[in-house]
Amino acid sequence: MIERIWYARATPENADEYAHLLEHEIVPEFEANVDGLTGFRLGRRETTDEMVELVTTMTFEDWDAVETFAGEDYEAAHVPEIARDVLADWEPTVRHYEYEEFL
Repeated sequence: MIERIWYARATPENADEYAHLLEHEIVPEFEANVDGLTGFRLGRRETTDEMVELVTTMTFEDWDAVETFAGEDYEAAHVPEIARDVLADWEPTVRHYEYEEFL
């Protein structure tokens, strides 16, 4: 399993809007068009500067599925245009981790 982890920030109101967009538009589109995508999670953390830090975690079956989703430059962030409108800022790159399960 490969996890693709990416960070962004938004105002509290826009963080709620981002979560709505993920649930109702972005994730369903990814699910329908990306073979090997096995999960998508959103983490949220309020910060002291009245912003919300967001972390998205996508899980894939293997590296081929990651490259199918992200292309050859698979470490570049893939931020849909509708998400860009509600995010204050985001990291331009993502991190990938290979996992082994023990439990």
